[in-house]
Amino acid sequence: MTTNYDVNIERSILNSLIFEPETLKNVKSYLSSEDFYIPNHQNIYQAILTLDEKEMPIDESFILKTLGKDFDNNALIDVMLGNPIYNLQAYIDELKEKRQRRDLIHLASGVARNVDEAQNIGSVLSDLNKSLSSIEEIGLISGYASKCIVDADEKPTEFILENWLPMPRGTVSMFSAAGGTGKTWGAIQAALRHAESCPDKKVALWLSEDPEAESKNRAIAVSKYILDTTFSKFRNVDIFTDVPEPLIIDGKIDMYEFRKLRSSLKGYDFIILDPLTSFYGGEENNNSQAVAFMRPFKKWAIEEDICILFLHHATKPGSDGQSSTRGASAFVDATRCVYMMGKVYVDTTRKVLDMDKLHMRDFHLVKDNYGVIRILKDHNVLRNITPVTSAREVEVVEEHIYGGKPMPFGGSQVNDTREVKEDVVELPSNLEGGGFL
Repeated sequence: MTTNYDVNIERSILNSLIFEPETLKNVKSYLSSEDFYIPNHQNIYQAILTLDEKEMPIDESFILKTLGKDFDNNALIDVMLGNPIYNLQAYIDELKEKRQRRDLIHLASGVARNVDEAQNIGSVLSDLNKSLSSIEEIGLISGYASKCIVDADEKPTEFILENWLPMPRGTVSMFSAAGGTGKTWGAIQAALRHAESCPDKKVALWLSEDPEAESKNRAIAVSKYILDTTFSKFRNVDIFTDVPEPLIIDGKIDMYEFRKLRSSLKGYDFIILDPLTSFYGGEENNNSQAVAFMRPFKKWAIEEDICILFLHHATKPGSDGQSSTRGASAFVDATRCVYMMGKVYVDTTRKVLDMDKLHMRDFHLVKDNYGVIRILKDHNVLRNITPVTSAREVEVVEEHIYGGKPMPFGGSQVNDTREVKEDVVELPSNLEGGGFL
């Protein structure tokens, strides 16, 4: 065990904190008493923290008073006789690495016993993963890397879906829309388009609010009626429908659940998560929780050079027809590309739908950090989203234009120019489907 702790390192760190107490403010957030191996050193550091919290002097007399009469004064004398160090960070890194080694040895010694006693091996693996995550989170504190700007990377940003709705690689993007707008239809089409253009890449669709059969039904419709291609060729698209575990628990990110999520999605080039709130679990309007949630996704996208797309709810359109993303602003702040998705109106004030474009949606590029506009050429573009209109719009068209006859797929043959307001039509309770809805 002697190789897994160093008395001199522990003494040097404590000595520096006593003689240069101003350095404590830079390390107390991540240096804990458990990082020290020697019990007396743990107690000395805890006394230093107590004095700091009470805004009292950090010196020998106050430390001894805090520790009490039963403390071995010789331990503090040994610390005081040392020399302050100037590269405190390197010593703390070494201290934490030695603690990790001790914790791993302790964990390994108990694994065999736990396996013998456990009735369910899954519980042992779950506990083992959580313990490993805790040990990893002890962390090695090191500085941030830098380089001369002259030598900085000149590689331009790469985009996927350049011919449809461009999104940058190596970061997080978002589709935001009010309920019932067709976010999932758009997500499925994005997945199939990328899978078709990059047959050697894998795409993950995690549609946590929709049953598997419904999602497949929509994918078949998109493949046949929009992409005009064979559905059976999309072997590089996988679908997930389980309800995910929330990642924000008691206001903090659960890194064990995040690593499990990331492990489940390993090897995918394009990952679509619908909706964001199913994976979040925190307070919708809490910015600090939203930041904690988004940060590991951004890091993941950078490390694996992939595109992660969140589908997120928006407020209902106002009198100007515009929506805004719901909840904390940090969700949008953390993404590099955001499309706001809405229906197409001829009169936004009265919410009169454009009857020729019931199958289309208006995509408004509301955030663009990496130059999507250079490809898209316009902040507003129309895209064909559904091979049929929504059930509500089908009823509107059948009643006002087709005289109750079924409407063709796509809705593009609608040429009646009469105004139809979507908020004045009530559907009969026995309305059936309208195709792939």
